[in-house]
Amino acid sequence: MKLPKKILIAYVAFPPIAVDLKEAFESMGVEVKLFLASDIPVSYFHKLFCKRFTRWAWHLHLLSKDQALFLNHSKRWENVVADLLFLSYKEFNPDLLFFIHEPSYGGYGNKVLLKIGVPKIGWYVEPFEDLPRLRNNSRFFDRYNSFHVHGVNQLAEEGINAEYLCHAVNPKRFYPLPDEQPVFDICLVGNYSPWRDEVLKAALSVTNNVALYGGGWLKKSNIRGETLASIYKGQMIVGEELNALFNSSKVVLSASRIRDSSGLNMRFFEVLGAGACYLTDAPPELSLHFKSDKHLVTFGSLEELTLKLRGLLDNSVRRKELAQAGHQQVMAHHTYNQMAEKILHQYGVLMKKRDGE
Repeated sequence: MKLPKKILIAYVAFPPIAVDLKEAFESMGVEVKLFLASDIPVSYFHKLFCKRFTRWAWHLHLLSKDQALFLNHSKRWENVVADLLFLSYKEFNPDLLFFIHEPSYGGYGNKVLLKIGVPKIGWYVEPFEDLPRLRNNSRFFDRYNSFHVHGVNQLAEEGINAEYLCHAVNPKRFYPLPDEQPVFDICLVGNYSPWRDEVLKAALSVTNNVALYGGGWLKKSNIRGETLASIYKGQMIVGEELNALFNSSKVVLSASRIRDSSGLNMRFFEVLGAGACYLTDAPPELSLHFKSDKHLVTFGSLEELTLKLRGLLDNSVRRKELAQAGHQQVMAHHTYNQMAEKILHQYGVLMKKRDGE
């Protein structure tokens, strides 16, 4: 299989997906350059004219919410980023562009992608499945990936070259800490959402020994007063501290931002990579990778959540069995090295088609 010598990865600095993929590709002998849109400063012109004036126009009903001012101005942030992406491509001269879409920066590159002559592989990792956006984004790529299996299947039915690609874990970031002793019964890491609020409230009927991290909880949660104040630890936790939190919690609790939504976010792979016992709701993609009650435990209702949480907190042997099995599954199938191999395989298939083989 033909391998690229150089890959340009376009994304943002956090979460460190691009950095972890770079490390994986480089371990295979591929030279990698990162283009991180979040490192590019936002100009005063963009803040005042592109953003503030657009909001005024919305407020005065001069524009609809799907419209904006100065879309084609050279100093608009998205256009600055697009120009710099193309410059980075010209300077680095890669064999492959791997472009990761996400909410804040999802559309900035489309206007330059058509000018990039090497194979282009995209990956849609936005938390909400948006089929029209997915369909539009895919037009600019030779191969388009998404972590939403339903969207991929829909695109494939339409004849679009799409494939399902899930998240992965870097074993250097998330790993078991055998000497770490339990501090919390449960932890929950994630921004506030109504469904997560319901899940947390149900968990609090079982135990108050909880560590909660994430944005929006203090302003929006229906859990109030001393209860929320005692469990809320901060807006963000990352890196070694996050790995230590998972290892020092008897159960890591998780819930999708929207109930019954699709896509496995990074948390699934991080928690199991850390060797923690994981209790979560079950997006449809979960069964493609993990078995409930073997690698992790799932709940479908709040009643089931409280029942299973009590059972896990009362059974340390069961928690250890789940944690070990989940960790082994992730290490065997879902590291960034394995993701990199999948992307290289996609590149090889595209090059075969280009060469007429």
